[in-house]
Amino acid sequence: MKMATEIFNALNIHLASLPDRIRYIAANTKFRQVDISFWDELEMGSPLMEEGWRAGLRPIKKALDESGILPIQAHSPKGDPLASPAPELHIRKTIRSIECAAELGIPAIVVHPGAYPSISHDAFISQNRDFFQKLIPTAESCGIEILIENIGTPMDPHYLHNAHELLQMIDAVDHPL
Repeated sequence: MKMATEIFNALNIHLASLPDRIRYIAANTKFRQVDISFWDELEMGSPLMEEGWRAGLRPIKKALDESGILPIQAHSPKGDPLASPAPELHIRKTIRSIECAAELGIPAIVVHPGAYPSISHDAFISQNRDFFQKLIPTAESCGIEILIENIGTPMDPHYLHNAHELLQMIDAVDHPL
């Protein structure tokens, strides 16, 4: 078992840049493995969403190399693939996060399914399956595993809060990655 920490939620308030968060973890904690969060890193205007985006990863790579921190997984950008006001933009950002993870040598990325209040269980499964299947060509070409994680709170219409519900989603997507 590897002990790791996700480096967005607790540190983004105090440290704006991902390289600064990596350096902080290295200098102030015993964690040596992290979950690199692309939660806010791929908003419009980000160099990671522009042509030549790989250059925007250099400061992150440098911080990882210099600190000895190993990124063992990543988190895709925030947003709901089903209820987003711009679902195609969310898909584009999620695809870019997979590409970024591959460039940083991260083997897997967490992607949350989506939901909206009136969605039926069958629609929840099928619409999320369609979303995840749009990510598969990039995951295949990058060699990145997609980790389907829970969403929201137990108040959500179809919260993936137990193994049975998660397996339903995994079976619907039906892909080894």
